[in-house]
Amino acid sequence: MKKLKRITSVLFACCLLAVSVAGCGKSGGNAGKETTAGSAAATTGETKAGETKGTKEGAKKLKIALLIPGNLGDKSFFDGSKAAMDTIKEKLGAQTDVVEMGTDTTKYLATYEDYCEDGYDLIMTVSTAGDDVLKQVSTQYPDQKFINLDTDSVGFGDNVLAVVTKSNEMSALAGAVAALKAKEAGSNTIGFIGGMDIPGINYFLVGYIEGAQSVNPDVKVKASYVGDFTDSATAKELALIMYNSGVPIIYQAAGGAGLGVFEAATSLDKLAIGVDSDQAASLEASNPDQAKHIITSAMKKVSVYAVDLVNQYADGTLTFGGKSLALGLKDGGVGLAENKYYDALMSDEQKNSVKELEQKIISGEVKLSDVQSMSTDDIAAIRSKAAPN
Repeated sequence: MKKLKRITSVLFACCLLAVSVAGCGKSGGNAGKETTAGSAAATTGETKAGETKGTKEGAKKLKIALLIPGNLGDKSFFDGSKAAMDTIKEKLGAQTDVVEMGTDTTKYLATYEDYCEDGYDLIMTVSTAGDDVLKQVSTQYPDQKFINLDTDSVGFGDNVLAVVTKSNEMSALAGAVAALKAKEAGSNTIGFIGGMDIPGINYFLVGYIEGAQSVNPDVKVKASYVGDFTDSATAKELALIMYNSGVPIIYQAAGGAGLGVFEAATSLDKLAIGVDSDQAASLEASNPDQAKHIITSAMKKVSVYAVDLVNQYADGTLTFGGKSLALGLKDGGVGLAENKYYDALMSDEQKNSVKELEQKIISGEVKLSDVQSMSTDDIAAIRSKAAPN
């Protein structure tokens, strides 16, 4: 019977035409490869969302799986999710399993089914990749609880908690940093390289534009797209062209491909801004030269808020279903990496300007566009207006 179910699952998955991409995550092979939950993969600062409420005693019986629709090694969001599992295992005493499902979406449903049938309290994933499968499997297993730690999708069932991080808010701070450093370099043009020209990535771009214009209304933004989230060579080539055109700083939202932007910045002694986790900290040990050229990163603090969500689950206070849980600057779900590179490369006046913008966004004095309700035409108009002549 189980074999028949597996065949049915694979046939269903093969019919899924939409191949989603991770919100700036790296893709690769090795579908279904399990990893140990031992080594830290990303560094974030302390936030309100990261206050640890539970204890090892309270969570010791929890059994939790993280199913990654891609592969580790992006020095970004997937690695940050893995770091959250490390913390959950170490500090909460839960049993954790991390699975790299790769990019072959036809295998996702079968993997989900295996873990649903194996008695896990929580099954977590991250990004919109595989959300069609998550909706299907959550219907098949109504008693299983699921959390997507970052998605733009809607329409999940009552047993799914969907977390939406406000990527435009963290990107606005990145835009302010870029505009301030460009002005210091005598330029009114900054750069953006995205993985693909899709709404999820353009949310980053719109926030970046609006944040930059809040500190310099005359700033222009050059935008290019790699075409996927893995091709670091193409990302490097695009970045070299952009830097050589006079752009002094580039914000990348391209997952594993974005590592090519750091290579270009290092080779030309330019500046770059990372995404999703503190990428300077992630690269510091393996490539200190690149880390020195990453002035900051716009971070989704998944390695922090995921722990808080598991604490709430252990306490019996976590709510599933209904509206998505939106996390932004006010909630401590996103932010800017204010590390030693940021301190060294930003003047006190520049840092104060960024902090002022952050507080204005939190208070509502500065209102960013509601990117998730915008049409592709609306986004295109913003991008076109901000582009250099």
